Amino acid sequence: MKNNRHFSHFNSMTSLLFVGITLFLCLGLNAKANPIKTPLARSISQYLSPHLSSPTRREKHEQIKVEQQRAEIWRYESFERGDLERKLCLASRSLLFGRLPKDQGIKPLFNEFYQLREISLVFYKIKTTVNPNLQGFYEQTEQTEVTARLTLQRETLFSLDLQMLKTLLQGPRCVERAKEVLSDLWISEKIMERREALSTAEKEVRARWPLQKKQTQTQP
Repeated sequence: MKNNRHFSHFNSMTSLLFVGITLFLCLGLNAKANPIKTPLARSISQYLSPHLSSPTRREKHEQIKVEQQRAEIWRYESFERGDLERKLCLASRSLLFGRLPKDQGIKPLFNEFYQLREISLVFYKIKTTVNPNLQGFYEQTEQTEVTARLTLQRETLFSLDLQMLKTLLQGPRCVERAKEVLSDLWISEKIMERREALSTAEKEVRARWPLQKKQTQTQP
């Protein structure tokens, strides 16, 4: 009887341990699948709608990072294609007023979170490398490379006329004006060098093969 009681106790302890491990693994997996957002991160999503897709469809580094008195919105954008000026103009407007018409913008965000000193919209691309390991297999590693960063500080924001900026931040001089009003607008040198090289190549092509205007013939 004594042995049976010990055996029964051992089975109970084993079952409890198994249940505990299972719950721990389930909670850990659920936490990875659904990371807990801070109140500030949730409000940034609500006021600015900074990301283009739903959380389940985003690139894994597209997230809102909060650290003490500052926040960063990470968004995937390599700037390899498309109009850089147009994208930066839209980015500066989305940082100030939100990406969608329904958004409240950044000013209510600073009003609600008095400890927030600055917020940045960070664009990045993924750099992939493949190298052999010691076992003779190839391993693929990914690194994020920042392509542009737009930053707005609390002191800068409350010195701006936001209603006027809605009119000014558009058109061909949008990025130039954004550089004047934002606390910082930084673009990767690699992006600028690539754009300059593409512009030079385009000029060379046009010089070598100039576009000919069609000549209209008049009937006698």
